[in-house]
Amino acid sequence: MWRIFLTELEEECIRRIAAEKMIPAKSITLDSTLESLAIDSLDRVTLAFDLEEKYGVEIPEAKLHQITTVRDVAVAVEQALTKKQMTARGVHTA
Repeated sequence: MWRIFLTELEEECIRRIAAEKMIPAKSITLDSTLESLAIDSLDRVTLAFDLEEKYGVEIPEAKLHQITTVRDVAVAVEQALTKKQMTARGVHTA
């Protein structure tokens, strides 16, 4: 049986969703939709805010509207981290 290894960021997203919705983390996968986890628009904003605060990044509001799965949440944070690192190095991003 193949075992899927999650990144620390992916695990953090799953932990936060599990805690917020009071469901077992093991029941959440990267492909779980936010809708199937009963995450409404307010929950989505709260989750994004918490992750932005933890990682010191900003997820663009337009990106928030495109997020539909747990994987999308992790990717949005990862992209924001990449942008932050590039900006710190003096590389301008659009």
